[in-house]
Amino acid sequence: MARFEFKATDSSGKHQTGFLEASDIPQAIAKLGSRGYQVISLNGQSAGSISPSHSQVGDPALGGVILPPQPNATQAQSPNVSPSGGAPWETGRRFSAVISQPPASQSQKIGTLQARPKKDFSALRRRLARWPFTDANISFLFSQIGSFAKAGVNPASLFNTLADRARRQDEAEAYREIAGLVAEGRSLGEAMEEFPEIFSPSTSGAIKAAEVGGYLPQACDLICQSAKTSRNLRFLANIGYLYLIPALTAIPVVVSITRGVESSIEKSWNDPSGGPAAGLQYLLSGFAKEMTGPMGWILLTTWVAYLSFVLFNRHWKRRAFRHRFAAVFPVLAMRTKAECLSHFMSHLSYLQEAGVAPRQSVALAAAAVPNEEMARRLTNYAGTMKEQTKISEMLGNPGLFSPEYQQLAFTGEQTGQMGNMMRQASEIGVSKIKFINVGFLALLYCLCVALLGGSILAAAATFYSGYYGTLLRVTQEPE
Repeated sequence: MARFEFKATDSSGKHQTGFLEASDIPQAIAKLGSRGYQVISLNGQSAGSISPSHSQVGDPALGGVILPPQPNATQAQSPNVSPSGGAPWETGRRFSAVISQPPASQSQKIGTLQARPKKDFSALRRRLARWPFTDANISFLFSQIGSFAKAGVNPASLFNTLADRARRQDEAEAYREIAGLVAEGRSLGEAMEEFPEIFSPSTSGAIKAAEVGGYLPQACDLICQSAKTSRNLRFLANIGYLYLIPALTAIPVVVSITRGVESSIEKSWNDPSGGPAAGLQYLLSGFAKEMTGPMGWILLTTWVAYLSFVLFNRHWKRRAFRHRFAAVFPVLAMRTKAECLSHFMSHLSYLQEAGVAPRQSVALAAAAVPNEEMARRLTNYAGTMKEQTKISEMLGNPGLFSPEYQQLAFTGEQTGQMGNMMRQASEIGVSKIKFINVGFLALLYCLCVALLGGSILAAAATFYSGYYGTLLRVTQEPE
């Protein structure tokens, strides 16, 4: 008897993986067919590449037949399976427990099966990196994925449909590659990881958690919410830039204009025959002289630094830098932590309702938070958990969680309403975000008013002191 590693889908469309014993390939496929499974791959080889002589039973794609599925007690009692069998998105990935560990001889090739080489997407990724995806693009994309998920469309068909609608050629190619990876047996979260230019680590982590917990539509809603929040923060930052950059550039411009006015007054007073045209010419020549000097270099340096910062910061590779800044900057850090904990508790509630073990639930939820720095902290802390550690014990860290989170988790463990209690904990984070938003907007408004008002006063003082000072000086000079 040989042992085969298989990947398949059951009658409800959810992925099943594991190992089983069989004398040869046809018998392995027949055993899977008797369970109602459609074979995706055996020993890493996709179903489409298996010789038809090896598979006459079990997979319609290979010319076989599927026997009627036998319902089991676990599926009948699962809250994620509808009476009609459930959509393929709503049950997530479940791992078969036929054999927990492969034997040492499992690495040997069996029959004509060969390992499929990993595809190189570097050329496509370079093309995707030229035009980074914005938060608006991500929000729009996952709103579509969530709608398709609610309708029960399988991932491969979904991304092929998205590829047909994509406006960019590189985007369409990426979607088709994802559809191909999913069709070969990769999970959707694993397929998304191949394209970090589109899908951030938190996005693919949220999809992985949703596939395990069977709540993909809700996970898409959380991703859309995170993208909209990030877009709002960028909008507020742009408002700050609109006040900051004019304030900085106004100083050298006003100084140059003032010097030009001084030059125009002196020359027009000494030679009034030129009239207003000569005065204007003196003004422009004086302004040009100043702008080609130190004031011009100050203005140029300010704009080059601003544009360089914008271009540097927008690239997807700077994502980790932006997230670290948001996690440590005093005002943003409070908001970032509240948002991340809200998402963390939301994912944790769905995973607990699906019956996922506490340690695995915490690890999956930690990888799904939108800020990479907070995800790193939560993941490292989740790594210290043991199999018997309760979630209420894990939430007792005062450096990461507020005391009310631990109390809600303890209540959920005692009453069996863990999902509901974690959902309430998520709502606490949402209320904190709203409160912090008000304070952040007030602080930003005060800073902008102070900066712009101070710049206007400085510019006015510079201009009038130069203008009237020169006018008084030339009028008081003896003929």
